[in-house]
Amino acid sequence: MEIATVVGTSVAAEMTRTLDDLTPLIAAIRSEDQPRRLLGEQVLGHVLGSVDTLGLGFVGTHAGPWAALAAELSNA
Repeated sequence: MEIATVVGTSVAAEMTRTLDDLTPLIAAIRSEDQPRRLLGEQVLGHVLGSVDTLGLGFVGTHAGPWAALAAELSNA
């Protein structure tokens, strides 16, 4: 299970190009359903860990949608 988590979230981190790519994750984090919301938060943590581990960056010209995601979730 841990290998699948690392591989899956690494692929998600590398393939995400726009905030729209993260719509399902944002919806899960904003869900009224507590198990879905908690899973979304856990996945977010793993994806952001992959962004960091892969050196993709959270800000700057090559940061992808990560700053926009932070702004979006701060309005949750």
